[in-house]
Order: sequence, then structure tokens, then C-alpha cells
Amino acid sequence: IPENVIDGETGWLVEAQNPLDIAKKILEVHNLTIDKKKEVTLNAKNRVKTKFNLKDQSTAFEDFYKD
Repeated sequence: IPENVIDGETGWLVEAQNPLDIAKKILEVHNLTIDKKKEVTLNAKNRVKTKFNLKDQSTAFEDFYKD
């Protein structure tokens, strides 16, 4: 989902329930260089570490349900 993945930077997004889009994306990613794949993997790991930690998620959850 776009809230979690930055297309082409931290992963890849496809249109939901669109097998043709999924197939095209698989081919696109398959044809990337190893360096580009490693870059996206590293970006994804760093995004998870900095944007999706338990403390921040807990605070966001509490803020969402406050009166």
C-alpha cells in the first residue's frame, strides 16, 4: 500500500486485482540491475527502522483513539 511503500524507492506498487500489472512489474523488477535491487532493499530496511518502530506506532494508535 502506498502508505508503506514508496514505489521504485522502497519497493514496488501494483494496481490491486490486476494480474497484467503484476506481471509487468515482475518483469520490470527482474530486469533491474543487482545494484538497483540492493538499493531498494536497503531503502526499505531503513524506512522500516525509522518510520515503523513500535514506540511511534503505539503513539499514533493512542492519538487516533483519544477523545
